[in-house]
Order: sequence, then structure tokens, then C-alpha cells
Amino acid sequence: MMERIAGASPRPRARITGVVYLLYFLTAISAVLFVKGLVVSGDAAATANNILAHEPSFRLGFAVGLIGTALYIALTVLFYDLFKPVNSRVSLLAAFAASWDARFRLSAASFNLPLWSSWEAVQT
Repeated sequence: MMERIAGASPRPRARITGVVYLLYFLTAISAVLFVKGLVVSGDAAATANNILAHEPSFRLGFAVGLIGTALYIALTVLFYDLFKPVNSRVSLLAAFAASWDARFRLSAASFNLPLWSSWEAVQT
């Protein structure tokens, strides 16, 4: 006969993680949509003029992007906590890798650098 594992069910934590994951994707997509078309690749003057002409949209996109980064950090902690009983070393390694990604996102946000424009520069 199968034995039950002692401890609380991970179902509530998994649901919370799912909700935070959904909110993260919604904020990330919203941040991109708010500043879409403002960044002109290879033309800093046109980008500056677009940002000045649509400053509220740029600020809103920046703020939503920061909220998305905060949700990403919360998601890292939630995934670590959720997968720790399965394999604590792999869970810690994944959390460490995600924390480096979060640091990159925050440093890019502190310089007002959209992540997708730096990705376009790498691909060209």
C-alpha cells in the first residue's frame, strides 16, 4: 500500500505561483506595448523625440516594467520554495540563475534601456 507523505499540500503554493506567473506575463507584455514604436534602432535623435512626444506612455511602460521585474523576483522565490522538496540543489541553482537575470533586468531598467533594443543590436 502507498504511504502518504507527511506535510502540507503544495497545491495552494502552486496556485499562488501560477497567479504570479500570469501577472508577470501580463505586465511584461503590457510594458512592451506601452513603449512599442518609441525606440528607433540606430537613430538616437528619433528615439529621443519619440520619448519626449509620448512621455506619459514611456513612463507608464517603465513603471510597469519595474513591476514586472518585482513579480519576476517573487516568482523566483515561489518556484524555489515549490521545487525545494523535490531537489533542493537543483532548485537553488535555478534560483541563483534567475537572480542573475533579475539583476540584469534591474540594471537595464536603471539606465532606461529597453531590453528588446539591446537584443536587436546583438542580432544585427
